[in-house]
Amino acid sequence: MITQSFSPVGAILVGGRGIRMGRDKASTLFRGEPMLTHVATALRSAGCEPLVVGRKTAGDFPAVEDDFKDQRGPAAGLATILRLCNERDVALIATDQPLLNPVTVQRLLSLEGDAVVPVDQGIRQVTCAIYRHACLEPLEQALANKDNLSLQALLNSVMTREVPETEWKTWGEDGRSWWSLDTPKELSRAEDWQPDIGPPSPDR
Repeated sequence: MITQSFSPVGAILVGGRGIRMGRDKASTLFRGEPMLTHVATALRSAGCEPLVVGRKTAGDFPAVEDDFKDQRGPAAGLATILRLCNERDVALIATDQPLLNPVTVQRLLSLEGDAVVPVDQGIRQVTCAIYRHACLEPLEQALANKDNLSLQALLNSVMTREVPETEWKTWGEDGRSWWSLDTPKELSRAEDWQPDIGPPSPDR
């Protein structure tokens, strides 16, 4: 379970069923290690305490199930972590983003806002973002009312700091951190990716 600390929480979402991948994505090997391990390692390097969200156990990693049993998805996972973290910052990352750059997480954490999210080609990357305590109340209200609240909708209801491409590129980020590996083809392409040329365009 989460420790008593002032460091940010690195919440790793593992609730997806991995239908397109054909197997559990958290345990899928990428460059010899499970994708979950890659994400947790990057979060630790960024100064965050990793916590797996969406299942009872996750091997050697602390894990927690969603509080909202009748609700699925990132919003329920985020609300659960914000309840637990005692107002600590939360870096919310999907388990299928093994190319996460620790520097990007650190830079996002350094910015002010109820939520801090990079924007790539006009899309807010909600599973590579920072969420703070002010996000909890609107999340809980929507989930209690059985509203199908998306993280995109949450960002419209709080003070959100959007980080444009012109800014995150100065950090050395090239889009790798939020590249979700959803299919075996994407996994194979990412295995061959080299940092100096940037990630290839993922399948959509």
